[in-house]
Amino acid sequence: MPIRGRATVQNRTVRLLLALVVALIAFVVGSLSGAIDVQAHDFVAIYAAARLVALGRGAEILDPDAILRMEHAVQPTRDLLLPWVHPPAVALLLAPLGALPILPAFAVMTAIGTAALAIAAFRLAPLAAPGQRHRLYPFALLAPPSTIALAQGQTTPEVLLLVATAIGARPFIAGLLLGLTAIRPQTLPLFGIAVIGDRARLAGFATGVALIAFLSLVVVGPDGLGRYASQLLTAGSWAGTGEYGVGAAIGWIGPALAFRLPLIGLALAGLSLVIGAAVVWRGPLRIEQAALWSLLASPHTLLHDGVLAYPAIAACARSTQRTVVLVAAGVVAALLHQWGAPVGPFYLAGAAILTSAEAARARARAAAVGTGEG
Repeated sequence: MPIRGRATVQNRTVRLLLALVVALIAFVVGSLSGAIDVQAHDFVAIYAAARLVALGRGAEILDPDAILRMEHAVQPTRDLLLPWVHPPAVALLLAPLGALPILPAFAVMTAIGTAALAIAAFRLAPLAAPGQRHRLYPFALLAPPSTIALAQGQTTPEVLLLVATAIGARPFIAGLLLGLTAIRPQTLPLFGIAVIGDRARLAGFATGVALIAFLSLVVVGPDGLGRYASQLLTAGSWAGTGEYGVGAAIGWIGPALAFRLPLIGLALAGLSLVIGAAVVWRGPLRIEQAALWSLLASPHTLLHDGVLAYPAIAACARSTQRTVVLVAAGVVAALLHQWGAPVGPFYLAGAAILTSAEAARARARAAAVGTGEG
């Protein structure tokens, strides 16, 4: 083998080993942090619902009392309800974890989340300038939103993987993957806007949403779907009360609740939905912008949902200075937000402005090529 060829293989091997080390660190940090006090995190509710399905009692996952009894059964010290707000399909998909004891199940969930983050980072790498990709990989696995998602056994790493894989995929597959993000319905609407204008994408999106609805129907039946819709409306009301952690939302609800102005937070969330729909519709970077604006537009997005900002950050990583500023500011904002200073939406708004500017440059380049000036 020529010397240059051997060097290339060695470099790739070293990069792969480093990537595996970073992923292992993320897994260890997430699994140990979560296992120390697993009952304090949302995974207890996820596990309770999955276990009910595994025991053939899927229809009970919409009964808060049944969820609480199962949470208490697996964690006897728990006496406060952690509500189940995912679509019933998620409990079906995670039912194999419900057949395990809670700590092994949590370890498997953390491993799945770590793999999802690592693969998503690999999928997002082409969005960044070549010289910036190595800087974004450790950020994607070790930034606070990632470690929090892993420590809490959340499903947001899987949602990020669906979004990252949709970028650059064939139209139907892209739409299908975006439709499957209905496993976290609070960020779904703008992904629906992102597929409008392309029949194949739209058909894929409808298929993905229908698949989640069908699997949910299998678990809870027609009446259960109606009850789940009612529970979603109830969950939406938490934006006015700050219940179940919504007071720490990274969208506009967070600072609004901190200043006891929930209606202003809801108004800003609604405005973000309108602005987000407009910029996503205009394109390009439709999916990247939809993911980012969803965080501002939803009344129920928490720190672990911040992983959905990663596609936009990657798209804006055009120079070392910008990449370092975006990453450092993101980490600082996440830490401050976690410590009680609700600065998350202001960072997200700044990233949204940068992403819109990047989309404008992409439109200009496309126009120049179209007129023969590029």
